[in-house]
Amino acid sequence: MRAKPMLVALLMAMVGGVMTLPALAAETCPYTLNQNIYLTPEAVELQGKTTQLRISKEGEVSRNQQPLTLDLAAQQQAFALQQQLRRELPALDKQAHQQLQQAQQGLDDVVIRQLGGSSKVRAQLRELHALLTARLDKVVVHQNGGLAILADALPAQQQETERLVQQKLGEILQQGLQELSSRQSEGDAASQLKAMLAQVASLRNALSAEWKSQEQGFRRLGSEACHTLGRLQQQQQKLEQLLPQ
Repeated sequence: MRAKPMLVALLMAMVGGVMTLPALAAETCPYTLNQNIYLTPEAVELQGKTTQLRISKEGEVSRNQQPLTLDLAAQQQAFALQQQLRRELPALDKQAHQQLQQAQQGLDDVVIRQLGGSSKVRAQLRELHALLTARLDKVVVHQNGGLAILADALPAQQQETERLVQQKLGEILQQGLQELSSRQSEGDAASQLKAMLAQVASLRNALSAEWKSQEQGFRRLGSEACHTLGRLQQQQQKLEQLLPQ
């Protein structure tokens, strides 16, 4: 069970490697998040490797801390871009957390049916959910009454997410096997093994079926994140063409 990160722009990954239970094919996005984005009550900042663009709520723009004189078209485009960023990025962040929670709840319901409400696997699922949420929150950071999307943090968090998923899925499967094994108390060894293998197959199939029901939600979120990034980059490029050089 090799978990693959769902490589999408903007949020993801973290929604990407997130809870990839038995398999989720890696998604591709033609756009790359190549700058940090900061949303504050006062302004929006787009911080690339060499250029920092700041757009106030009113549409005033500075480049590398130098105010720019804008014509009406540029000011309107700047205002529209910062409004779009404020509207779409928090909405994606909320959807990502909701999708994670929904997946965790769905898998938890399977564990209750297959292993019982007292199964330790439930706590392991909650722990995995918390760890993955923490990874997401290192890329999409809530701070100073606003939001920061940290492109710089994305590669490391993608790698850490995949490592965590591999580790925790192994622990979850091991715990499930231990609990199923402890229930085999009657009959000869061959009968016990046969019964346990049947229960293991039932657990695996139930988890797989539940994940497939959640998988489309992650795919839709990844596609939406990619399209959002594309729209934002196009709007930013349009603004930069209107700015004085």
